[in-house]
Amino acid sequence: MSRHRILDSIEDPVMRNLHNWPDIDVPEEDKEHYDATRQLLMDWYDNANVRDVVSQHNVTTAKLYYWLNKCIAPGRSGGIRGLAALRRYSGDRPYVRQSDSRKNYSGRFQKFLKDYPKIAAAIASVYHNGFASGRDYGGVMLESNVLSWFDELCAQGGIRQDQYPRCLKSKGRKGLNTELRRLDEVRSVNALRKREGQKAETNFHGTEHRDESRLCIYPYREIEVDAHDMDLMMVVLVITPEGVVKPELIGRCWLYAAIDVASRAIIGYHLSLNEKVTREDFLQCIANTLRPWKPKELTIPGLYYPEDSGLPSGVIEGCGWRKFSLIRLDNDRIHLSKEVCRKLMRTTGCTVHLGKPGVPLGRPFIERFFGTLEHLGWHQLPSTVGSDPKDPRRRNPGRVAKKYRISLDEIEQVLDVFIARHNATSTSVAPLYHTSPLNYLENFILTEPILTNCVSASVRERLPMLCDTVRVTVRGNKKDCRQPYFQWNNAVYKNTAMRGTWSLIGEELDISIYRDEISVVIGTLVKNGASIGPLHAQPPWHRPHSYRTRHRITKHPSRIHFEKSSDAVLAYQRHLALRMGKSSKAAKEVVRMEREKHAMPGSPQNPINSNQYFERQPDFEPSGDDWVDV
Repeated sequence: MSRHRILDSIEDPVMRNLHNWPDIDVPEEDKEHYDATRQLLMDWYDNANVRDVVSQHNVTTAKLYYWLNKCIAPGRSGGIRGLAALRRYSGDRPYVRQSDSRKNYSGRFQKFLKDYPKIAAAIASVYHNGFASGRDYGGVMLESNVLSWFDELCAQGGIRQDQYPRCLKSKGRKGLNTELRRLDEVRSVNALRKREGQKAETNFHGTEHRDESRLCIYPYREIEVDAHDMDLMMVVLVITPEGVVKPELIGRCWLYAAIDVASRAIIGYHLSLNEKVTREDFLQCIANTLRPWKPKELTIPGLYYPEDSGLPSGVIEGCGWRKFSLIRLDNDRIHLSKEVCRKLMRTTGCTVHLGKPGVPLGRPFIERFFGTLEHLGWHQLPSTVGSDPKDPRRRNPGRVAKKYRISLDEIEQVLDVFIARHNATSTSVAPLYHTSPLNYLENFILTEPILTNCVSASVRERLPMLCDTVRVTVRGNKKDCRQPYFQWNNAVYKNTAMRGTWSLIGEELDISIYRDEISVVIGTLVKNGASIGPLHAQPPWHRPHSYRTRHRITKHPSRIHFEKSSDAVLAYQRHLALRMGKSSKAAKEVVRMEREKHAMPGSPQNPINSNQYFERQPDFEPSGDDWVDV
């Protein structure tokens, strides 16, 4: 059967991706069988060639489809069984009574309620109106009274003494108790939803189980990564078309952070200026967890890094370029992408665990860090937006951010120092026991001489997760003297080595694309692996820019106007500069492009010195009423 036909039979579109199936806990003796079968299904999903998959795992095709059909079969919850079907003797499928034999009464009571819906409705009605409220039988119904009432109810329904359940000595006591417990659970959940809301009910049903007896104590074995919208507004310095430096409001920014579960240390983060986080932001955050950390140059008076503080990759030998084994993520569309997971696993070799939708408690440590950052950090500043629109600390944050000149550069410095202090702060939670995360990591490395799994030195310059490989075909026409070229993402690429080499026409190239700078790519011939050197984008895409910038330009309503100009990137920047005074998104986009430009090799790091701009005294003196007293 075709893979698409099998996956299309699943009603839930999210569960059609096998990587979204939640993992389960299995006994230690069944762990090997479960891991092997799970890997078989994941390889079948990622590989279109079934013959290669079954030969690699040394199983038959019938066995593969046997386990696959078990996993996509309906379960008790209404959805598919998923990976729970791989557990031996799972019994997840509902039992359906087929025989009326008196030798076995398994499932007989549920069949009885299904055959007599009036009796089932009477049990539910009397439970809610009598048993639960205590209105009948003087407020309490003893077990003997309940069974007597049930026997009378069955007699009124036309059930004889020789029929089930009246023929039993127990009169159906066990089945009736099971049904009453089910009704009690439903009533408790409904009361919880009315009292605490839908979120409490979701957590009650879907909180992921964590085995506390198997506490993670090995650093870099398990990490949690998530994105958070910072409760803060700030300004940036931009250059207007007239050449004037002007502060512009950009609003809130996104913070991607990664925390080590064993030590509770923040091992990497990335500050995004996009309106919504993208896969480039996520991959950049993972890359920052691998690269050695370097402290920022602090320009705020009184702000400093405490002694022995920082991120593990920069202050502890052996933590730089260190890989991790398991990463916990939420069900964001970025994390559901197969391409993102493939890059992540190819670079770090880790296992991706996607939590249940709408249940952040599966990643408690990173969520707790974001709460601490807001409570002790951004909510203490006058430009905070608070935790909700009705928060009393929210007092015109945009106007206050301009008034007190709370700039993005200063916020980045404060954020870096806050994370460095967090990693150097002692805590009493297990397994730290009054030590800081950095001390725990250092002591563990000294006392547990284990082999470190690090990124190889050959790929550290250009990490595979930040690079793409695309196969293209060389075009051209010798008769019309049209030089060899290839086209990718609305741009034409060529170089001097291809000029006049007519034999390249029709050949296939594998181009390596670094998403932070796509005006230059590296080409390699597919047939013999020979490199043809760097290939440059032709006008109007010759100016250095990122993949994100070209995507924004090609999706813009004025795309034709930009591409008809001699420089599409410069035309887009001028368009944004004209809108900076009216739109905070335009100012944020200008700053993002400038930061990408100055992050490229050979460019200055800070095009505008905010300290020199803010050296002059303000035109006003802030009054005490303008500050937010927290």
